[in-house]
Amino acid sequence: SGALDARSDALRELSMLQGATIAHRLDVSARLAKQFTDARADLYRLLETWEGWWRDVMVTSAQANELTNNVDQQAALRSLSAKVDPSRAADAVALIERTRRQLMENVNPRLALEALALGLP
Repeated sequence: SGALDARSDALRELSMLQGATIAHRLDVSARLAKQFTDARADLYRLLETWEGWWRDVMVTSAQANELTNNVDQQAALRSLSAKVDPSRAADAVALIERTRRQLMENVNPRLALEALALGLP
């Protein structure tokens, strides 16, 4: 289904950001800013997926696997939660929430999305 494809694309994009160079992160933010202009609802869905992912990393860190949304991704979540401090995951959730709020408040989308792409673990 389209929704599942969108989710796996969003998660693939997110996993490519981990450990990415600043140049790659800026490319991603430029693409997201274009998506904000062209397909805003899709961008909001992507951000929701990313937020859910980092929330899952937090609960996996807390050994609360039954609370994860991305049930099919347990192995990836476990491996990531072993590498990323839970407080960094919490920061990622807060950053994504803040970015979504800023986009709704008409902050410059390019700047908001750059701050997001540069700030994620």
